[in-house]
Amino acid sequence: MITPRDSSFMEYADEFLELVLRERECHNLWDLAKMVHRPPFPLAPVIVNDYRAMTEAERTAIISSFSSCGAAHVIASNPEDKPSGAHPLFDPCAQLGGALNLQHPFPFPLEGYSEAVKRFGKNDGTFKVYHLPKPINGATYREIAETSEKFDVHVDGLGFSAPLFDGFGFLYDMFAIGAALAEEDMVAFRHLFLPDAFATIRPRGKGAIKVVSPVFYLDELGRPHVHFRKGSGEYETHWRTGCPALD
Repeated sequence: MITPRDSSFMEYADEFLELVLRERECHNLWDLAKMVHRPPFPLAPVIVNDYRAMTEAERTAIISSFSSCGAAHVIASNPEDKPSGAHPLFDPCAQLGGALNLQHPFPFPLEGYSEAVKRFGKNDGTFKVYHLPKPINGATYREIAETSEKFDVHVDGLGFSAPLFDGFGFLYDMFAIGAALAEEDMVAFRHLFLPDAFATIRPRGKGAIKVVSPVFYLDELGRPHVHFRKGSGEYETHWRTGCPALD
């Protein structure tokens, strides 16, 4: 049963699509939806001469890649040069913050974890991904996040990014996938805005967490966002039950 509260969330679907189309520089829904019919392809890198002081052409190329593909692959020619702040990633983010949603890096609780500090030194504002074997038999919980093994798709803020080296990052364009669904079945698309459309659960003792959320929504600044992940060994995922459109 759809309640008045549910309906108020679903009303954001049209505004969401309008904002995404504008951000991705698409003229209509099909322009964005057709992106899901492309075969996978590697992103052409944008070569940046100095990541601390990017040129206007370099910034434009990064923004253009994001607009057309939903992501950008950036290679800095001076990776050994000392950053302006704690970590090199924050320099290009600061220069792109006015055009892309990069203004406020989210601090992760384990950035200063004792094992990470022992391996990599003082916390620099980024979370380090490394292999930390733990017993898989017995009472010790094997933390999937503390490993260099495969990470399943996630855009829910509860997991970690792909490795920088020795692996490949595969990107799902969730906005384009959503647009393709909207183009095919607008009713199903609107139901992804239900406040309890999707739930993510990490079932482990005092570290357990449950997040219930729409799949698509507008944040407090009115920007389009996604909350979605594929279930993995560490996380369970559940859709709202009794909802034919989500089924």
